[in-house]
Amino acid sequence: MPEWEAIVRRHSERVWQITRRVLGNEADAADCFQDVFAEAIRTIDERQAETIENWEAFLCRLATCRAVDVLRRRYRTAERRQTYDVAELPAKNPPAGDLELEELRCRLRAALAQLPANQAQAFAARELDQCSYEETAERLAISVSHARVLLHRARASLRTLLADLGPDQILNDE
Repeated sequence: MPEWEAIVRRHSERVWQITRRVLGNEADAADCFQDVFAEAIRTIDERQAETIENWEAFLCRLATCRAVDVLRRRYRTAERRQTYDVAELPAKNPPAGDLELEELRCRLRAALAQLPANQAQAFAARELDQCSYEETAERLAISVSHARVLLHRARASLRTLLADLGPDQILNDE
């Protein structure tokens, strides 16, 4: 069985970065962070730990999956209530450019929540966490070509969902 404290120490910063980037909210990221490690502990308890060859990839995948799940729940609930999370609003009179950037981030998160889970996870890993195609594929336990297909489909869907924003240069395929 792996040394649990060493695994947490080695990978907690990376897991935090993923949850924070995808969710953009400290409270949601903290909850998601805990969920990731709780699920990893359950994996160890179920004696599946021996099958995990790469703890970093495993934990990054869990972080991405759980963060996308939180996004989906957040935007489904928000659609019903039409309220805003005060923690996501910028403090004290930010410049107009900051407001536009924050609006774009919120819109992107809402659009990601509408994508199929595997596409949202691939997009989050590649674009939000800035993983290479190889790292994205490893994180999602798929081939590099499948990762590229998922990313292409995610970008196409996001272009459609965010079409009212103007030029789609942000989501161009590489």
